[in-house]
Amino acid sequence: MKSYLKMDFYRMLTSKYFGIGILGVVGVYGFSLVQLKSQDVYLLNYYIKFYSTYMLLLIFGAVAYSNA
Repeated sequence: MKSYLKMDFYRMLTSKYFGIGILGVVGVYGFSLVQLKSQDVYLLNYYIKFYSTYMLLLIFGAVAYSNA
């Protein structure tokens, strides 16, 4: 059982799609910070949730899992 988990984590962390998903989510948050021009985390989450960038977060979050 331990070897299966080790193999799955290795496969996940070395996958190019996992890296693309992480960079995409970080990029969307960074892009939203530039547009919002505020450092308040609550406002950032509100802005992302109620504007179209929320869909981009879902897409980049699903990229890592869709390959499995």
